[in-house]
Amino acid sequence: MKRITNLFDREHRGEILRFAVVGVAATLLQYGLYLLFIQLLHPAIANTLAYGLSFVFNYIASTRYTFRVKSTAQRGAGFVVAHATNYTLQTVLLTFFIHLGLPKSLALLPVFAVCVPVNFFLVRFFMKGKGLRGLLGRKGESHALSSQPVARRTLLGALADQLRLSRDERMPALIAAIVSTALNVLVIAKYASLFTVYMKGPWGPFLRNFHISGFDPFSYTIISHWSSFYHIGVRHPLLVVFFWPLSLFNRLLFYITGMNCVQFVYAVVLVAASVYAFIFLTRIFNKVLGVSRRESWLLGAYTFSFAYMMLTVCVPDHFCLSLCVLTFILWMAGRKGSSSPDGWSPWRTFWLVFLTAGLTLTNGAKAMMASLYVNGRRFWRPKHILIGLMLPIALNLLVTHLQYQFVGRPAEKARAERKARYEAWQRKNRHAEVTPKKKVKKRVSSKKGKALAKDGMLQWSDVSTPRMPAVVHNIFGEGLQLHADSLLQDVGQRRPVIVKYHTPIPYIAEALIVLLFLVGVWCGRRSRYLWLVLAWFVSDMVIHVGFGFALNEVYIMTAHWAFMLPIGTAYLLRTLAVQRKPVCVLHDIKMCGEYFTGCIKRH
Repeated sequence: MKRITNLFDREHRGEILRFAVVGVAATLLQYGLYLLFIQLLHPAIANTLAYGLSFVFNYIASTRYTFRVKSTAQRGAGFVVAHATNYTLQTVLLTFFIHLGLPKSLALLPVFAVCVPVNFFLVRFFMKGKGLRGLLGRKGESHALSSQPVARRTLLGALADQLRLSRDERMPALIAAIVSTALNVLVIAKYASLFTVYMKGPWGPFLRNFHISGFDPFSYTIISHWSSFYHIGVRHPLLVVFFWPLSLFNRLLFYITGMNCVQFVYAVVLVAASVYAFIFLTRIFNKVLGVSRRESWLLGAYTFSFAYMMLTVCVPDHFCLSLCVLTFILWMAGRKGSSSPDGWSPWRTFWLVFLTAGLTLTNGAKAMMASLYVNGRRFWRPKHILIGLMLPIALNLLVTHLQYQFVGRPAEKARAERKARYEAWQRKNRHAEVTPKKKVKKRVSSKKGKALAKDGMLQWSDVSTPRMPAVVHNIFGEGLQLHADSLLQDVGQRRPVIVKYHTPIPYIAEALIVLLFLVGVWCGRRSRYLWLVLAWFVSDMVIHVGFGFALNEVYIMTAHWAFMLPIGTAYLLRTLAVQRKPVCVLHDIKMCGEYFTGCIKRH
């Protein structure tokens, strides 16, 4: 009762009045933009754009005028949570009132009547109450977890700490998010007319229409028509599981908007993954390798200036997720240090290996190398081997088997049955049996290369593609600098396996990038952390150059190893910074004076 009466004291009456003024202004702005956008767009999309533009005005006015508090990251995050809740409620009610028969131009008015009071209490709670700190606890942990023993919340607490951005990281992260969003907008704009419509068939419109280099739109396919198929389950055991919540959310958006929002849903994931990959890299440069903060940001920008690093953050493949995971593991390993006294527990190694190998098998091997670096000899203890290595591998294999048996195989049978019914319908309409076609021996395309075997993991090997041209033109060529010829073309369509540059300038730039990396490796040759990075780099080169895995389009996997090149360069910058450290002449003169004064006094 006391809390209710407190709403009517002078301070709260002033807040309510100021909130009403700001709310009316923001509502009029949103409603005017809604009436403008609705002439061209779906009502839900028009409301989304109008809400987003009024949101910026609302936040500035709420902090500086309504509640008169300082704008902080915590209050900003709370404001976003409040308005995300309010926006969801608005979208659901708008769809409901339109379904009842209200005109589109008037359906937003009753929505405001319900949502504005709710929004006031939410915004005030996050602006002047405990907000996110009250919900998540002092260090971002929930009250339910805070009452538990420390050992039971260490992993979640450590993850929350690593995802929290410091004050000096917020502006670079914002710039990275803007750049990544702009790249995603370009891809969305190119394919939105095709991909926002659900089409019949298990693959949708994605596989036959999406062509950006050799990237596969399997993420769009899985999220839109949640299913699994063999080679995705073998190489990426948990990828389909990771996409299941996104698929449910995309279905919810479809019921609200009437369109397939898979591009927008996955773009949010790509932007978040790319921003945190950038942040983890800059932390490695600054806090692990000792490079200055400004040079760390420059090295991060240098990393994402590589051609297929930029493409990775905006295409519907899994490589951006792998990049985020790999940089996170490398940052965690560098933060712990070599053979750390406490190290990683067997269960922490289990989760890192299980989740990363579930995303991509090679990531799991790199997580094992990082665990060896952190734990040292303790890595070989039976408990660590059993829990940290064997158990996650066995679980991933089990998930792969179950996924194919209960999801992939039924889908394959359904496709085979549909094909058989279609062929039967053709024979029936022709009133004659279709003469069986002669078996023609399939010619192996020279673009795919000759594999070691036709089945299993060896089917992705390549023993015929020439290695040196592939290294020069594909790995360190196309991966870092795009070719003018066959720009962004797929090797499965028109692009040749080897494409050359027209001028020597790209080759000079390529040689300079590799030279900076090699010199940096020499400068940091005594660092065990660098040897961990080199172990990762060598493992990738063995897979691609030695084994020949995807060698004909190896540039699409640049995100798995390209970030290691600036890490080597960072060792060179650190060495140069030590050598050019200024000498304080005045300090030396003062020391000499004190020395001679002491000698005179003694004698």
